Amino acid sequence: MKIKQLIAGGLATMAAGATLAFGAFAATTLDQGLSPYVTADAATQTLTSPAIVVGPGVDTTDVLGAADLAASLVSNYAVVTKTIPSAAGETTVTNGILLKSASDYPYLNVGFSSIKSTLTDSDMPTMLAKGTVQTSPAVNYLQVVTLGAHKALYNEDPDDWDEPVLNVKFDTSTTYELKVIFLGGLDPTKIENKKITIFGSEYKFGPSPTNTSLVLYAATGAQTVTLTGAGDEETVTVDGVDYTLTLVGWDTGGTTAYVQVNGANPPTYGWVSGSSYTLASGIDTTVYASQVSLVYTGAQEASGSVELFIGTDKLELDDTTNVIEKNDVLLTSSTVNFVQGGTNNAKINSIAFSVAPEDTVYLIDGSTHTDPLFGNFKYALDGMTPGLMADSRDQVILAKDGTTKAKLTFTNDDGTKYAQNVFYYSGGWTLGDGSKTFHVMEPNASVPGDADWIARYDYFALRNGDNGEKSYILRFASYDDTNKILKFTDLGSGDEYEVAYSGTNPFDGTLIVGASSFALKYNSTGHKVAVDLNGNGSIVNNEKVLLMTKEGASLDLSAAGNMTMTENKLYTIGSYEPAGTALLFVVNWDASLTEIGSITAPTGSMTGGQVGSEKLYHYISSYGTYVVHDTDSDKETIYYPGNRPAYANVAIGTDPVVSTSGGTAGGTYKEAVPITNPVAKFPSEITQTSSLNKDLILVGGPCANALVKTLLNEKWAVADACTAWFEDDALKTAGNGLLSVVENVFSSGRKALIVAGNQAADTRNLIANYAIKPAKMATLSGDEYKGAVV
Repeated sequence: MKIKQLIAGGLATMAAGATLAFGAFAATTLDQGLSPYVTADAATQTLTSPAIVVGPGVDTTDVLGAADLAASLVSNYAVVTKTIPSAAGETTVTNGILLKSASDYPYLNVGFSSIKSTLTDSDMPTMLAKGTVQTSPAVNYLQVVTLGAHKALYNEDPDDWDEPVLNVKFDTSTTYELKVIFLGGLDPTKIENKKITIFGSEYKFGPSPTNTSLVLYAATGAQTVTLTGAGDEETVTVDGVDYTLTLVGWDTGGTTAYVQVNGANPPTYGWVSGSSYTLASGIDTTVYASQVSLVYTGAQEASGSVELFIGTDKLELDDTTNVIEKNDVLLTSSTVNFVQGGTNNAKINSIAFSVAPEDTVYLIDGSTHTDPLFGNFKYALDGMTPGLMADSRDQVILAKDGTTKAKLTFTNDDGTKYAQNVFYYSGGWTLGDGSKTFHVMEPNASVPGDADWIARYDYFALRNGDNGEKSYILRFASYDDTNKILKFTDLGSGDEYEVAYSGTNPFDGTLIVGASSFALKYNSTGHKVAVDLNGNGSIVNNEKVLLMTKEGASLDLSAAGNMTMTENKLYTIGSYEPAGTALLFVVNWDASLTEIGSITAPTGSMTGGQVGSEKLYHYISSYGTYVVHDTDSDKETIYYPGNRPAYANVAIGTDPVVSTSGGTAGGTYKEAVPITNPVAKFPSEITQTSSLNKDLILVGGPCANALVKTLLNEKWAVADACTAWFEDDALKTAGNGLLSVVENVFSSGRKALIVAGNQAADTRNLIANYAIKPAKMATLSGDEYKGAVV
């Protein structure tokens, strides 16, 4: 019992995976290594196959070899395959920020204010910088942007676009808010001609400010001209035209400057400090007389000066009516609101601008929208993550094939591409190609005549467990009732699989594909098979199997003529993530044409529309699944974003530029889970009948292990395998050993691998140098090796 305890204790700290089996029970060869013998169940944390059998009283070196075998089984073979989600690439922004929160992104049809309600100087350090109005005492202020209910959409605008596009609609009634908060309040009696920088522009407060009414003149974006003394002049260029401004004189109070433009008086001659004027007749350029002053010399002679802003913006703010005038034009879509505070509410605590364009504006994919009030920041829209037709997306195609068939094309998690006819019309829809049936429903396994039993040349879908990621489409290729062998072909990869069956009719077997095993029954009378299509361990009448795409969408084909594609989200982080939905695509028969007339896309669950006058339509779901609906060729091309929803790339900043680095494709990795059952056995503990239910790895030769002797007697057709060993030139010498596969042990359908050396040390070396090294085993061929152990 020492051996059993040693191996069991070791395995308890090792690992294995979920319901795994490798290889097939027929035609097992040495180059497959140990993988064909391993079956594990993560749910029960048991290694159900193989049993490692060591003879009683063997040398401790054999025990160590058995332990090495157990470790190799667990670490190299009994592991579960897990999916690595694909990544669509990292999106970055220069001169701005990407609109997102810690948990949410601008998903389609979700308001920006839900994704991120406010922006502060931590988001936009320059645009929303803290500032100070240099009054006495100085007043500090903060700036905040509160986003509106604008959202990314994918639709048509009948007035302007000839196809659906990704866009954000800025209408005249949906606003965002720009707020300035004055800490301690702003005293309007102290701010005339003082500077303030808000939302990217420097302004001066105009004349006669109150707690309900302000005028601001922008220095940012304007040309500043300072004229000092009579005759001083400066030339500015406006819209390609030069204008020379000359200071002619000033009034004795130092409030009015007389300036000529190009040697002539302007429309208003005499510019008063704090007022704005037209630069010249026939142009709209505004001049703001920021400051007029007189400087007296010792002789009481005065010299005047004037500071002018040429091309300034003027904002008039009236809290009483909430009205904003920009450059003397009333804004009908934007409003202003003051909050007063302090003694008698004489101070201004905050000013909030609710901003919307004067006419509806669409931010189209690849363009920008500039804030219409201050003009210093922009919204940018640059596609989606992942892109609508990005390589990282799954591509699934359902298309008309000929007149009566529909073909499905998709790629599975292994990267294998399938293109199979799935629906056929002949007086009604059936699954298949017209000559053979495509099976996605499990039959009544106890009724061999059930319609869902799979006939030779029929093909069927497989999935590795109810929550499995891998799917396959196989064809039942052939049967050999003499040798009790069934053969299957993968219609995507071309791989072939063999299954040995045993028992009584209907016989039992196990189909092993990749790392997954599927229970199977074979009726030799009708030459049909029943298969556990969804790999959950049993064949259940009318239980359907779903095909899984590479990026995790599930395809339900159980209703002939209909394909339901479900968007499967791997996890949820944010509060506003769209849920995955079931998208139904229907193949329609046109009786008048006696052929497939169309394939219908689930337009009710999506947005989009026609591309110009073409027979082409583009749609997208809220989750981000993009569909190209081609009514000319009756084809649906579906671009699935993966196990996370797609989102729009929306940026905000002074001049935001969006860029996306290369994404990464999804993949798989191996993960182990604890194994808690002992797998070491003595020969006496092995059922030596057809009811044997596990494969065997037998350690030691026929002289030390009675079970090995029994099996080799039959395989070698000798009376005493122990005697035959020492009569064999390849085995009787120290330093040599045997690797031998025995099929259909005790007529059970199970198999055994014998690992034995001439000496105990040779057995361990054979294990160390061959059995536990897949690469070394791959150099062998056939079902038996006799020779050197190093």
